[in-house]
Amino acid sequence: MDNVKESFVAETEQLIDLFEQRLILFDENPEDAETLDAMFRTLHSIKGSASMFGFNTMADAAHSLENFVSDIKQKKQKPGAEFTQLCFDFSDYVRKLFAASENETAELDSQIVEKISKKAEYKKVTTQIKNTQTWQLIFKPNADFDTRGIDLFAFLEVMQACNPNTQLIEHSTAADLMSEKFYMFWEIYTTATSADSLSEGFFFDDDELFIHKIADFDCLADTDFLSLILQQTVDSHPISEEKLKHISEKKVEVTPVSQVKDSTLFMTTGNSSQIFVNARRLDELMNFVSELVTLKETVNIIAEHKDISKIKDIAEKFERITRKIQDNALSMRLVPLRNILPKLEVMVKRLSKQQQKRIIFETDGADTELDKTIIDNLSEPLMHILRNSIDHGIELPYERTPKGKSETGRIKLLASYSGDTVIIQIHDDGRGIDAEKIRLKALEKGLISADQTLTKHDILNLIFAPGFSTAEQVSDLSGRGVGMDVVRTKIADLRGEIEVNSEQNLGTYITLKLPLTLSIVDTLQVKVGSNDYLIPKSGIAKVDELSTTEYKSLKNSIYYDNGTLLPLLNLKETFGNTEPDPEFLQIVTVSYKNKHFGLITDRIIGDHQAVLRPLGEMLRDKQHFAGASILGNGKLALMIDTNKLIKSQNLLM
Repeated sequence: MDNVKESFVAETEQLIDLFEQRLILFDENPEDAETLDAMFRTLHSIKGSASMFGFNTMADAAHSLENFVSDIKQKKQKPGAEFTQLCFDFSDYVRKLFAASENETAELDSQIVEKISKKAEYKKVTTQIKNTQTWQLIFKPNADFDTRGIDLFAFLEVMQACNPNTQLIEHSTAADLMSEKFYMFWEIYTTATSADSLSEGFFFDDDELFIHKIADFDCLADTDFLSLILQQTVDSHPISEEKLKHISEKKVEVTPVSQVKDSTLFMTTGNSSQIFVNARRLDELMNFVSELVTLKETVNIIAEHKDISKIKDIAEKFERITRKIQDNALSMRLVPLRNILPKLEVMVKRLSKQQQKRIIFETDGADTELDKTIIDNLSEPLMHILRNSIDHGIELPYERTPKGKSETGRIKLLASYSGDTVIIQIHDDGRGIDAEKIRLKALEKGLISADQTLTKHDILNLIFAPGFSTAEQVSDLSGRGVGMDVVRTKIADLRGEIEVNSEQNLGTYITLKLPLTLSIVDTLQVKVGSNDYLIPKSGIAKVDELSTTEYKSLKNSIYYDNGTLLPLLNLKETFGNTEPDPEFLQIVTVSYKNKHFGLITDRIIGDHQAVLRPLGEMLRDKQHFAGASILGNGKLALMIDTNKLIKSQNLLM
């Protein structure tokens, strides 16, 4: 049941996102009857699911809005700012409710009831108490079912949640229907008070789901009944009406489910822990696993005959297949950025209206993919950045025209790949950041001293200081001294970087650099004394060798590499290792902010694919490291965060 409830929460959040997108479209064009109908269906889905899972106030609120929408359709009510705001209040309520504690829930429920009662008629969902009845469902998904984004197994789980005695019987689709139907179909026996309650909240094609009433009481509590059902089961064919009549001795009513299609229900995206996986990728994974199983059998045979000469060949094949499986598994976790863009677009439109600003929100690179863990944790930082662009960046229309700007401001979100790094840039054409104002505010707060010499870059980075804000008044958007420091912390947690660049009256650029994935990283394994460390290969430019004698003769640890100055950082000294140096040292040259820096190590071991694990409490404050990985010999190796290491050592010139 817990898994089913998690699915309900995830899908309701998805429906709320969709509802807001449709609301924005309807607000821009109140004559759009099709969008209004879609809003009605979405509210109906939320109402049905909320009722099923005991979120009664949510169901009542959705029901009240559903009636409001119905009145607008019938011209009994007029759409407008009040209706739009009430819908946004409802969506905010739903999101807060899922994150609320038990004590906070009652307050949230009270608030939404009060808001609806002021602007519309608050109505409870009317339910008639009926006797529990037993039903047979024949569920034959069409061939395009999985491509419509509907979570098949979530539906089956909900059916089982209706009654712990629910019986699911799987069948193979008949060969002559393979081109039209899904390769499997289900015969489901469950209880409900009505046929409508079984299908509420789910939208299927007319020929996908048929519901047959078996009895006016709960047959499933009788184990003999279930035994008879299972005995009658035949592959490719559900139990016929005649046999059911014989078993239950009741007249069977057949009710085809005729609902409007809505492919948004049970999509496994957004903040859910589920991912919709393309069937082709699953097929590839199964092929790789089959190869692995075959290879395992080969290893068993070789081990039995002790043919050691073939072990190296087998090891290479293991490496190849493991790499394929790894790449395939990682590709399954990749989610396009477009999944979180609608939420951001809705927020920009809402806040621009609140602030009476005209803003166009543009995106490019929506198909850029990142690991789902990164996508799930990226919404909050992006929202903070966009709020700042709206509140501090974009001017009011009357402020823009004297500057020769259009009354309408622009915020652009651009995403692209750079190797195995994803670059996300948010640009607004607003007033820009006043570096002198930032400096004075930082001086006032004691973040810097009066005699401190700072570059423009240093000053702009002060906006990431905890508690820093230039807002004169506290508003819903800003002024509380939280925001950009949270953004930097969140991005750092994702092993990313954030940079800011701005010109007064021209605008501001915020650039995020993020890894494609957090789980498996290609690294270079090195020795520093007797300890093993890992350096991400994505940042490595090249590797050189240097004698210890020559290294010790260098001034200020600056090495001349083909006429270019290369600052060196000795990892042994940095990590406090006192073991003697070898005769020759290895220089691993890494890039940071378009400059090169050399990391001195004792020895290079070779490539290592690191399955990263978070650091324990004892090492959590060690900013030089991004995680840890277990080596093939069972030892632990720390992965060096080269960017943080270089930054902390003040090597930038």
